[in-house]
Amino acid sequence: MSESQELDKDQTMAAVASCEEGPPVWLDVTRLLWRTARGVLTGIDRVELAYAERLPELLPGAVNFVAYDQRGDFRRLPTASTYALVRQVRPAAAEGCLSRLGPASIGLLAGAAAGFWGRMPAGLSGHVYLNVSHYPLHRDRAIWRLVHRTGVSFVPLLHDLIPLERPEFVKPKETVRHARRLAAVASSARGVLANSQTTAAALRKRLPAELPVQAVPLGVAQLPEPAEPTSVSLPFFVVVGTLEPRKNHALLLQVWQRLAMEVDPPPRLLVIGRRGWGNSAIVNALIGTNGELPHIDWHERVSDATLAAMMRSARALLMPSFAEGFGIPIAEALSVGTPVIASDLPAHREVGGDVPEYLDPCDLHAWYQVILDYCRPESLARQAQLTRLRHWRARSWDTHLQEVLSFLRALTKTAEATQQAA
Repeated sequence: MSESQELDKDQTMAAVASCEEGPPVWLDVTRLLWRTARGVLTGIDRVELAYAERLPELLPGAVNFVAYDQRGDFRRLPTASTYALVRQVRPAAAEGCLSRLGPASIGLLAGAAAGFWGRMPAGLSGHVYLNVSHYPLHRDRAIWRLVHRTGVSFVPLLHDLIPLERPEFVKPKETVRHARRLAAVASSARGVLANSQTTAAALRKRLPAELPVQAVPLGVAQLPEPAEPTSVSLPFFVVVGTLEPRKNHALLLQVWQRLAMEVDPPPRLLVIGRRGWGNSAIVNALIGTNGELPHIDWHERVSDATLAAMMRSARALLMPSFAEGFGIPIAEALSVGTPVIASDLPAHREVGGDVPEYLDPCDLHAWYQVILDYCRPESLARQAQLTRLRHWRARSWDTHLQEVLSFLRALTKTAEATQQAA
């Protein structure tokens, strides 16, 4: 069967699909394809991956994949080949082999950019354009044109308002982009999903009162069982996140400088994260740790299997961020039984409940004392957290997606009723 025949068949299947489980969905995977082509996935990319993996199984025959073509249009990707690629991403990430998927991912994006794949058709009333990655929501005019040309209901999943609420932690152009994202949502969205109650509350202050905003906390993908334990012998801690000022790596470097002077031998710190914005001071410090702080190891990229081994053996995950919309590393750590020491943020408390140790992200002495205590095999505080952790339960992606589908069903039914009344 040719690609064009496949597209026609898929479109017909989507049009006649039962809406009992949910309306037909057009899922934007532009960001996931681009990040897969680059060989690395961040937290939001993994959210998009979870949607791309599970929605076709929850809505058989009613999910289409879409990519933005940089010319202001949205192209419908071939369903079979896109889903086949999606199904390979997680095992490839687990093995650290995302780079081998690059050509297939680039091919799909190139096909969209060249206009090889067809546009999203008109007559999509009752269908949903679902975007869960923020990209390309800053193209507010393109979003408006899409909605008005096709009749599709636009529903985004928004992850935070950090660029607007804490602009000191992002590039200036990102603040402008986020303002345009909210403008697109305010003018064109049928409803809005938020990754936490924290994000939902912030959104309701900035969006029209009549626009429904639903908090649906994210699911947690279980980290793979490591093939072998980590080779790090000393007690160690892990911090996971892009190297940028918001993540507050600077505090941990100061803690470890003090540990190096006062503890023999000091614990190790495994820093896992790619270079981000405003990171030169942190990167220079980490590059120089081989001589000054040899007990700090920086890994720009690790496989999911390696991350799992590190996470499971760590004394704790450290997350001293100044601002977050959710906190995926916290959920991942707790899901494998690893204690967490985190900054005291509302989003962190939503994820971790009463399990983690919560500290002021500016209180260097408090972080030093808790980390020093957690180094000790007999740490009563760590044992108390492990006891609390027994009652913590990871939230599945299927639970998350079922709540999303319930929200989408309600939105489309309301839209149909409004149209009939008109």
